Amino acid sequence: MQAKIEAFLGHLVAEGRSSNTQTAYGADLRGFYSFLQATEPQVDSWQSVTGLHLVAYVARLQEQGSRPATLSRKAVVLGRFFDFLGKELPPLESLPASTPMQPPVFLSPEKVDALLAQMAASTASTARRDRALLALLWETGAQVSEVVGLNWGDFDSSTAGVVLDRDGSRQRTATLSPAAADAMRGYLSADISGTASLSRQKPLLRNQRGRRLTRQGVWLILRGWGTKAGITEPLTPRLLLRGRTAHLLQTGIDQQAIDNRVGVVHPLLLDGLPPAADTTVPSTSR
Repeated sequence: MQAKIEAFLGHLVAEGRSSNTQTAYGADLRGFYSFLQATEPQVDSWQSVTGLHLVAYVARLQEQGSRPATLSRKAVVLGRFFDFLGKELPPLESLPASTPMQPPVFLSPEKVDALLAQMAASTASTARRDRALLALLWETGAQVSEVVGLNWGDFDSSTAGVVLDRDGSRQRTATLSPAAADAMRGYLSADISGTASLSRQKPLLRNQRGRRLTRQGVWLILRGWGTKAGITEPLTPRLLLRGRTAHLLQTGIDQQAIDNRVGVVHPLLLDGLPPAADTTVPSTSR
């Protein structure tokens, strides 16, 4: 699929388009491709893309705070790309510059509690790993790339500290709550046979084949558990970060302290923050 993107960008060169245009088109198309990889891994060709995929992509962009003009520009880029491929996507025509922004969704601590409880009660072989994964994402505000990049040596079981590395240049150490740390220890104790044989550089979170979890794998795990728990909004790392941040703000923690605790939070994530009312502390923070 990436080859088709490169072919289209080559077509723009042949048309005499500026390098800035090529860069912008390339970024928009790769963004859509990354979205497909993360949310619809079964889509393995551009001919398999449907209008529903585009609608879902626009909804994700709206959730992330994209302005109507940005949505319109991306629609134009995708439209030109699919014209180049000889494929029609009717929904493209229904995305005018005035596309309304949807109010953001905030995941409540109660829903996270319900999800963690369901994982704890599950007999599935991956339930302990998935519970540790959710606890990490909820408590630390980590990006998926940070979580899947964790190695055994990055978690200190004695102090409950986990070292997170964002893009290889910004390290921070997050201390997990007792409940979240227990979820991690429970996963680790059940996951190995012979701790001493494992290097500190071995992947911390692994799939059933013993390999490092992928970004795509994390999305699928979260979406699967969200469906089982009856959570209507798509369960994504961003939704967890927004919910966690909103909850911390509601309990009186200031923005600077939150940035230090879960990493710097983009202001757009907080648009539409519900009024401070609930101060129930989720089980992972007790």
